[in-house]
Amino acid sequence: MPSKMPPKLAFKRPLLFLLSLVVGVFVVASLVQSFNQPQVQDRLAIAQTYLTLQASEFEVPGQESDFLAQQLLGKDPYAAALKQYEPLLQSTEASLDSIASQLQTLDTRTNTANPTNPAQATLIGQQQKQRQLLQELQLEAGILNAIEGNAPNAQTIWQSIQTDNPDSNAAATAAVLSGNWSDPARLLPDAELILKRNLRGWFRDESLERLYTLEQRQAGLDELAQVRQERAEATLGKLAFVVLLPIFSAIAGSGIILTLLIQTWRRRRQGQSNPLTVERWEVPWDASWLAIGLLGGFFFIGQIVISAGLGGIVFAVVNAALETIASPIRSQAIGVFCIYNLMAAGVLGFLYLCLRSFGPLPKDWFRFNLTGRWFLWGLGGYFAAYPLVLLVSLLNQQIWDGQGGSNPLLTLALENQDNVALIFFFVTAAIAAPIFEEIFFRGFLMASLTRFMPGWGAVLLSAFIFAAAHLSLSEILPLMTLGSVLGFVYGRSRNLLASMLLHGLWNSGTLVSLLLLGSALRS
Repeated sequence: MPSKMPPKLAFKRPLLFLLSLVVGVFVVASLVQSFNQPQVQDRLAIAQTYLTLQASEFEVPGQESDFLAQQLLGKDPYAAALKQYEPLLQSTEASLDSIASQLQTLDTRTNTANPTNPAQATLIGQQQKQRQLLQELQLEAGILNAIEGNAPNAQTIWQSIQTDNPDSNAAATAAVLSGNWSDPARLLPDAELILKRNLRGWFRDESLERLYTLEQRQAGLDELAQVRQERAEATLGKLAFVVLLPIFSAIAGSGIILTLLIQTWRRRRQGQSNPLTVERWEVPWDASWLAIGLLGGFFFIGQIVISAGLGGIVFAVVNAALETIASPIRSQAIGVFCIYNLMAAGVLGFLYLCLRSFGPLPKDWFRFNLTGRWFLWGLGGYFAAYPLVLLVSLLNQQIWDGQGGSNPLLTLALENQDNVALIFFFVTAAIAAPIFEEIFFRGFLMASLTRFMPGWGAVLLSAFIFAAAHLSLSEILPLMTLGSVLGFVYGRSRNLLASMLLHGLWNSGTLVSLLLLGSALRS
């Protein structure tokens, strides 16, 4: 096919310089802002601990234990939970120290505390959430210490809460717990009401059991035991999904990766084509049009103009329209859905305007083909991504130590209780995001980059840009790993349906796990 003359664009160089400057400042500022923000992983670890403790109450009549329960819970789930609380407490305290340092810096610059300052208001809100989280963790760590026979440690923790926050709900709860586990016990007024109101799940039940035992309330103990057994039965299935799905996926993915490596080694010895090779696309446009599509389309129009600029207006309109008929979390979910789809439409519309002069495009561009092995590519890529992302995530946790920010959608899904809101979150993350992001990052960006570098170079660079575009420092390495697998699957299948399937499965599995883990936080 003879190459087409690229369409002329007036002031192309000044435009690219301006776009690069604006987008560069926006991306760097967003990544720097995420540096001191807490990750969602701490909340996930807490939620999984809650699930484990709730499931630990599971009993099979006439048997000592159930085999599946033994494998999921381990020999001593209480000691394991207590051990897990130590790094959670440390990371939460470190986050509070970091926020306090930032607030002090802002106060020094402005010579006064100003809660109406957007930066200070955001930090103050984060400080309040982290302080509340720390108090919850301290209360629960005290209960675990008491259950494990470390009564002095438990009393020390509860006393520190009462000293540091004497007028808080946490202090009142700590006083009740301290009295219940004292020797001799000290039963305080309204103890039952305070425990029910301020503790959750297994920790609430364990504290109530201690209280009912001290009060010799057999009816209360019998009712509580029945409730705990029913909850444990339901929780064990959730825990099995959360724990076994990653294990199964990692094993299956490791087998796929090993098979692919062996196949590559054999083919190279036989002088055959390398199955890891990603072939180049025939790219009609030059680097300037690639830069305009990326900087002008995705970052400027999508993230700056629509997401950051119009986002507040869209949220305000949605909240006003649904104020009387929907809860705040439902309005927020619908707002996220509207903004994301508006951004996708704006970016893809801009991209179409940029590329239409180069049409008709070669046949393997933006290809959606229902025939062929795209389903196997997508499913196999999903399993292959698991062990890779898991290993990188473990390393990443050591690097960031609970900081670096996370996708806010993960926190919303984890803490959400509204089924309608969950539907909107699911459609946004598991359907809209895979379609839009695969069309842009793999269909346009990765394929375009093959004009200027080898196939694997295009895969890695597009994966890095894909990861950085999520504007969270702590997510860059895991998302780059996932993006590399997405790029390889698309490069080998030459079918966007394959990478969309992989992307959709990944986001769906994440959301289902968040939903199950979140149920423990809300119990």
